[in-house]
Amino acid sequence: MNKPSLTLGLLLTLFVVFSSLAQTGYSYKEKKADRNFEILAYHKAIRGYNKVIDKEPTNARAKLKLAESYFVNNDTENAEKWYAEVINKNHLVKSILQLHYAQVLQSDGKFDKSLRWAKKYLGANPRSEVAQNMVYSLQNVGKYFQDSIKYTVTSSNINTPASEFAPTYYKNGIVFSSSRSKKLNLKKSYSWDKSKYLDLYVSEPLIGNEMLSQPVRIKGKVNSKMHEGPATFFQEDSRIIFTRNSQVQRNNKAVNNLNLFTAILPQGSDQWKRLEALPFNSKNYSVGHPSMDNSGAVLYYVSDMPGGKGGTDIYKIVYVRGKWGAPQNLGASINTPGNEMFPYVDANDVLYFASNGHPGLGGLDIYQVDLRASNKQVKNLGYPINSTKDDFSLITKDNAGYLSSNRGGNDDIYQFEYNTSKIEVLVHGEETFPFQQATVILKSNGYVLDTQVPDAQGKAVFEVAPNLSYELQTQAPGFTTNTTQWQAKLEDEQIDVNLTSEKPLGMNATFLTISGVDNVSSYILTESQLIEVKDDPGVNQQSWLNSLIAENNISIQDTVEIKPIHYKFDKTNIDDEYQNELMNLVSLMEKYGYLNFELGSHTDARGSAGYNQLLSQRRATSALSYLVAQGVSEERILAMGYGESKPINNCVDNHPCNNEKHLKNRRTEFKLIYMNENQVVSNY
Repeated sequence: MNKPSLTLGLLLTLFVVFSSLAQTGYSYKEKKADRNFEILAYHKAIRGYNKVIDKEPTNARAKLKLAESYFVNNDTENAEKWYAEVINKNHLVKSILQLHYAQVLQSDGKFDKSLRWAKKYLGANPRSEVAQNMVYSLQNVGKYFQDSIKYTVTSSNINTPASEFAPTYYKNGIVFSSSRSKKLNLKKSYSWDKSKYLDLYVSEPLIGNEMLSQPVRIKGKVNSKMHEGPATFFQEDSRIIFTRNSQVQRNNKAVNNLNLFTAILPQGSDQWKRLEALPFNSKNYSVGHPSMDNSGAVLYYVSDMPGGKGGTDIYKIVYVRGKWGAPQNLGASINTPGNEMFPYVDANDVLYFASNGHPGLGGLDIYQVDLRASNKQVKNLGYPINSTKDDFSLITKDNAGYLSSNRGGNDDIYQFEYNTSKIEVLVHGEETFPFQQATVILKSNGYVLDTQVPDAQGKAVFEVAPNLSYELQTQAPGFTTNTTQWQAKLEDEQIDVNLTSEKPLGMNATFLTISGVDNVSSYILTESQLIEVKDDPGVNQQSWLNSLIAENNISIQDTVEIKPIHYKFDKTNIDDEYQNELMNLVSLMEKYGYLNFELGSHTDARGSAGYNQLLSQRRATSALSYLVAQGVSEERILAMGYGESKPINNCVDNHPCNNEKHLKNRRTEFKLIYMNENQVVSNY
C-alpha cells in the first residue's frame, strides 16, 4: 500500500528515536534530509540521505533514516539493504527498528531470517501482541497456503503504471481510486512518493464480466486538488461517502488528516452535487475508508481517534432518518494494537478488512469475520488472496470480487473467483451415539482448516477446494478416532464415517515430569500424542493414572524429569551441574518432534529492574544457544527473560534474604508450549 494519506496507521510509527546512534553534528545535507523526513516528503528524503551516505559511508544514523524512508514507501528491497547495513552491526539500534527489519524480511519472503529478528524483538518486548502474532505467523507459514486452490486471482485490465486501488461496487461496475495522469486536470505530484494525487474513477464491466471498460473520472464535486480515496454508495447508488485528505496543524506541525464527505447524484444527472462533510470528522484525528452495509443504515469506517485499540481501528456508526449516531469501536476481537483498515461488509454481514496486527503472511493481509456470530472468529483468507506484500480493500458478491495489492510493485486491482465444492460428513455410531459430543476436524497437509460438531442427525458440512487432498478426523469420548483421507472433486460429495467403541491404544510412552521451583507438571508422551496429566485435588491421581494406562494399554518405557537450572550471581553461563538437565531436554526433543518449549529465565531482586530484565534475557539466550549447539532447532524454542518480576519467595526489593533464598530466584524454568496446530494435544 503506497498511499500514506489513506493508510492512516502508517503515520503513527514514523517518528523513531535515533538518539542512540546520533553523531555530534549533522551536515547541512543531512539536516535538509531530516526536514524532508519530518514533513513526510520521503521521496526527497531518500535522495538526500543517499547523498549524505555517498560522502559519509559510515553514517549509521543516515542509513537508518534512509531505511525508514524506504520502509514507509514500501520499497522493502532497499529498506532491507539499509537496515542490514546497521542493525547487524550496531547493538544500540532501537528495538522497534528490529521489528521493522523483521517485517521487511517477511515481506521479501525471507521467513527464517525474519523469525530470528521477530524473536529478538519479542525477547525485549514480551508483551507485544504484534510481535507475538508475527512469531506465530512465521512459525506456521504453511497454514496460509492450504486454501490456495480455492481462489483464482488475476490482475485487472484497468491497471496502469500508476496506482489503482480501493474498488467499491457502483451500479453494474466499480468505482476506485487512482493516481493515473489526467490530461485535463493534472494534479501536482505528492511529496511522499512523488506520485500524482488520487481521484475517483468509474468503470463498467464488458461482455462476460471478465474485463472492465476504460475508466473515466467521476464528474461533479467529488474530485478535487487533494487525494480522493476509498468510497461507498447507498440509497440505490444515489449517494456517495468518500475519503478526502487535507493538511491540518497539530503541535505546530502540518500533518495529513482524513475526512469523510458525502454527495448526491440528482436523478437523470451524471454530476455529483451538494458536497457535505460528515459531522463526526475531526481536526484532531482521521476518519476514512467508509463502507455502508446492505441496509444502508450502518456505516463502517476507520479512525485513529483516541481510545482505540491500536494505530487505526474499525468503527461503526448508525444512520437513521438522516441523523448519525455515536461511533462504536468493533472491539478487541477485530481491532489490534496494529492497524485495521479498508472494511467491507457483504450482504450476509460478513466483514472483510485489512490488518497488519493479526497473524498473517506479512504487510497488510485480508481477513473476514461473521458479524452475526456471538463468538467472532477472525479468519485470514490465505494465499493467493494474501501475499507477503500489502493486500487490502476486498469486495465480493456471488463468489467473485476484487481486491487491491502491491504484490506486483504498485498498488493494483485484482479480480478473483472463489471455486469450492461441499463435503457432507455423516457420522454413524451406536443407537445411543452422542452426536453432540463428537468433533469432526478437517485437515490438509497436517494443518487444521475447520472444526465442527455434527448436528442432531450426525451431519457436518465443509467447503473444500477441488483436486486438493484432505483428511477428516472424527472423534468422540469412548470411541476410536476415525481418520479418512480423500481428494476433493468438482462436485459435492458425501462421506460416511463409522465410529466404534474405543480399543486399547497399545502405545509405548514416556512419562515426563517438568518441575518448577514451586510447581510440577506431568505428561504422557507417545509417538504422536501428548496427554496432560491434570492435578485434580478431588481425584486420587495415582489411581486415576493407573486406570488410564491399563484401559488404553499404554506401556511406560521410561521416565524423564526436567528440573530448573540455577545461576551464580550476575552470571549467564550454564554450570556443569545443570548441563545434564539441558541434555535431558535435547534427548526428549529429538525423540518427540512435536514438543516445543519456553525457556523462562529470571533473576533475583538485587540490582535495578531494567538491568535484571536484560540479564534474564541473556540467561534465556545462553540456554537457547546451548540447545541449538546440540542440534535443537531454534524455531522450537522461545527464550523469554522475565527479570525480577516473578520471584518464588519474598526476596523482593528492600527485603533482606540470605544467598540460598536469592539463588532460588536465579533460575531458568521449562514450560511446554503448543505452537504447531497439527500437534495432537489431549487433556484427561
